[in-house]
Amino acid sequence: DYIPPPGQSEPKPPVLNIPGLLSNSVPDSPDKVYVGGLPTYLTEVQVTELLQAFGELKSFNLVKDSTTMESRGFAFCEYADSNMTDIACQGLNGMELGDRHLVVQRASIGSRVGGNPQDSGPADYNATRSYSQHSTVPPGMMVPTSQVEPTCVIQLLNMVTATELADDAEYDDIVEDVREECGTYGTVARMVVPRNTSDESDTSVPGVGKIFVKYERVEEATAALNALAGRQFMGRTVIASYITDDDFANQNY
Repeated sequence: DYIPPPGQSEPKPPVLNIPGLLSNSVPDSPDKVYVGGLPTYLTEVQVTELLQAFGELKSFNLVKDSTTMESRGFAFCEYADSNMTDIACQGLNGMELGDRHLVVQRASIGSRVGGNPQDSGPADYNATRSYSQHSTVPPGMMVPTSQVEPTCVIQLLNMVTATELADDAEYDDIVEDVREECGTYGTVARMVVPRNTSDESDTSVPGVGKIFVKYERVEEATAALNALAGRQFMGRTVIASYITDDDFANQNY
């Protein structure tokens, strides 16, 4: 057995990056990324979908309260390709997500300036509901690099919040606007916008905060995904990806 010299500790084994396997341990390194300002109702899956818009993740950890196991609104991650670190930070930092603005930066930068901010404060909602081609994210970078093959169903994230969907009139307006826009890329067979009822919490209904659109043909879904990803809706940058037909049919949101 290896015995380290006096005064030295045994070296730690390296963290291996196995494709398709995401580690929940994010060791300190120059490429460790801090993600703050996350709405606490977002799940680990939703946050990773957002981050994977810029590339495959090597590790990810959503920090939770040790007692309630609820999200504390910030996370850490590291990309498999270190070249994507600065691109992701530039594209995500300051993005409006729900009622907050993201703070995304290398964790080492936050430690040098006196700690990582955990909340960037509420957003100023003066934007009207409209689509815009302007985005801080490079075109094409908003499509997650998942293993899901193109399907007839796309999911749209970061377009609506649970609060906005709670109002019946606002909900109807959002559904009408999104259906009209999505209809320009093909025949919409079905659209689902999950929301909570007045007596339900923000996390009780699966898929709240997402919009699901099923097209008649895969080509139509692909055209919509490519057109909508990276655009803005109500001042928020749209995240788009495919989901499988089975997950959509079984409501695995």
